Amino acid sequence: MSRVPPPIVIALCLLVVGIVWWQGTKDYDFLAPPPDEEIAFARMRAAGELATPSDLFAVEPVEETEEEPIKPPEPPPEPPPPTPVIAVGDLEAEPELDAWIEHADKPAASFINLASSLEAETHFTQALLAWERVLDQSSASDEEQQTALNGVRRLRATLPPWIEDPAQATEVTLLVDAPKDRVKLSMRAANNAADTLEELSSGLLKVSAIIRVGKPTPASPKLRVVLKTQDTEDPPEVIVPAPKTSDEIEAEILRSIFKLVGSRLALRDDLRPVSAPDPGEKPADSLRHRITRLAWKRFAESLAGA
Repeated sequence: MSRVPPPIVIALCLLVVGIVWWQGTKDYDFLAPPPDEEIAFARMRAAGELATPSDLFAVEPVEETEEEPIKPPEPPPEPPPPTPVIAVGDLEAEPELDAWIEHADKPAASFINLASSLEAETHFTQALLAWERVLDQSSASDEEQQTALNGVRRLRATLPPWIEDPAQATEVTLLVDAPKDRVKLSMRAANNAADTLEELSSGLLKVSAIIRVGKPTPASPKLRVVLKTQDTEDPPEVIVPAPKTSDEIEAEILRSIFKLVGSRLALRDDLRPVSAPDPGEKPADSLRHRITRLAWKRFAESLAGA
């Protein structure tokens, strides 16, 4: 069986399509306008479709919520008032032990700024006095007190005693009543404590020690520690358990002195109370740093009845 050539197949296909198209469209007049009825019907259908919006452009309804009123911005906090400045004064003049006490109504920060400035300019004598005013004149916070104590520690070790001539110091007697079996130990401890107290007071006190046998207390041996001058009518005293070694007795005597000096000074209105020692702080450090030189002078005056 022979194959039909491709050109003949294509021609026949085109002929079939042409005959079918001609048969279907021979009765239509594509140039004639449509009847009025069809135009009217098309317009009605278009108007109906336009009246109903398409879902493509539909917008979900927004639920109305009550808007909160807009609050006006809060005003910025007022800046803290500036720290009052304490005038340095004449640095060429001989400093007084009670320097700047007339500024006792100033905050501790004023004295701290003054002391820091003086120390930075190497006026160490005046700087130490300013640090001491934080402790004995101002209502310092714990942090401010610690700052001042650090300043006192730095400078006390580098400066000479306030009074270098013992003849100008206040003579004070350290009286210790000790158990009979510890009198010798207490004598050495008391003499050492007396020498230490002279140094801790920056030469303001000249201390001599007297040891006596105390009243017998077999169940609990006691030490009685007293500081007085020849004019003291009611000398302060502290009674504590008596340790068994000379070093422990010396430490206990110094600890007792800190207590009686602090309690005596607490009765004065012109000085702030002495701060309590930190746990484990040595008694000598408490006496040297927490009791200012002005406080030592006021304490000596109180023993003399002034």
